[in-house]
Amino acid sequence: MRLTVPCLAAATLKAGLLLSLCCAGAARADVRYTARVLAELQPTRAALNDAGQVAGHISERVGSVHQDVAVRMEPDGSITRMGTVRPGERDYVQWMQDISSSGASVASYWNDSVRAFRPIMWDAQGKAHPIEVRGTSNSGALALNDAGTVVGYTALPGSVSLTFGWSWHNGRQTMLDVGPYVYAMPSDINAAGVIAGGVYTGAHFDPALWRDGALSLLPTYGYGGGASVITRSGLVGGWADDAQGLRHAVMWRGGELVDLGTGFSFRAMNDAGVAIGISYPGNGWERAMLWRDGQLFELDALWDNPDGWKLGSVFDINDQGQILAQRFHPTQYKSGVVLLTPVPEPASAAMLAAGLFLLVPGRRASAVRPWRRGASAV
Repeated sequence: MRLTVPCLAAATLKAGLLLSLCCAGAARADVRYTARVLAELQPTRAALNDAGQVAGHISERVGSVHQDVAVRMEPDGSITRMGTVRPGERDYVQWMQDISSSGASVASYWNDSVRAFRPIMWDAQGKAHPIEVRGTSNSGALALNDAGTVVGYTALPGSVSLTFGWSWHNGRQTMLDVGPYVYAMPSDINAAGVIAGGVYTGAHFDPALWRDGALSLLPTYGYGGGASVITRSGLVGGWADDAQGLRHAVMWRGGELVDLGTGFSFRAMNDAGVAIGISYPGNGWERAMLWRDGQLFELDALWDNPDGWKLGSVFDINDQGQILAQRFHPTQYKSGVVLLTPVPEPASAAMLAAGLFLLVPGRRASAVRPWRRGASAV
């Protein structure tokens, strides 16, 4: 069949765009990140929600000393200072642990009256709500969900290792079932109220879930492990040890064990199954790692690190793929907090839009003109 010049041009464009679409698919495997330095935040434990809000600390001068103050940082960089338990005083907050989609957050603070750490929750307005739990020794809040249910732990008096886990909602504390085992330690809770963590079975620590209060163990290699995070859809991430004593980062999908390898120590995961963690290369610095689509990457290779800055510990990842991490400078001995945001390849995104437009059946080559005008206006 003989092609006219317009048809030949359209066919050439379509063939080229089909190739571009294939290339775009390959390019998306090499996701990159833009970085926003959160200069005010101290490089301690911090948490990130799906709205891009960060719960962390800033350092403020109080008299002759500097004191850490719990804050929430908004996506525009503005800061909300969290309220204190005793108005007019600065309570020593141990570290920020979690932040919900509404902006509520949890941590542990030092209570002078009992000389121990106690759990605390701040609502979306930043008002402090101490969580009253049983026991007189150290307690801590570890995670919360959008319904306001908090999970945490209380150490047994006189013990540095035995703890009992609990959930707390609207002023009511419920102890986690330990079954026939010694003690329980929760780590996370999802929107459905399923709690992830672990129990000490007497031989080792084992990963566990609590669903509607019922305890169930997750599969391991037979030598212990723990569940660190549970996502909205029920993906669970954590670790499991093998017979050689190697610690594997793992995921449980539908209750089945998925091995992510021994190259990094698991820290957090989002609902797409993208996991972050750290490795220890042996030079004294932690290195930030990313696991995605069956591959392990060094995050340092995926962001534009100016002036020799490196990524060390990682704190959190949200469902938008943003990563909250610690950055450090190995020669200047400085550190801070950075928020990494994934960005698509601009050329790939443009090619994809063009391909979808031109490949519509019956679309004439002249129909490309409005798209080209729109593209040039962007």
